[in-house]
Amino acid sequence: MRAAGKKSKKDKTTIKKELSRAFEIPEEVVLDIPLISFKGREEAVIENYRGIIEYSTEKIRINTASGVLKLTGDGLLIKCLDADNIVIAGKINSAEFL
Repeated sequence: MRAAGKKSKKDKTTIKKELSRAFEIPEEVVLDIPLISFKGREEAVIENYRGIIEYSTEKIRINTASGVLKLTGDGLLIKCLDADNIVIAGKINSAEFL
């Protein structure tokens, strides 16, 4: 049983989604969820990531609010990196959340 005045994580998420729609702010910004875009198999852009866990030319694991994202492929490299976005280039064979 919850104490009066305390909101569950689900309640907070629902409120944030409603605010996102009301103010026309993208949900991934308000909810801190990753936005992942692919340009064919040659490039992936991950917005709202939390950190790099593993990095090699065959596998990159990235921490996100939705879990660990694992990219596998050949000749993978971090093309661009800043506080909010990471760009991965190379031949991407798979992407999965662990």
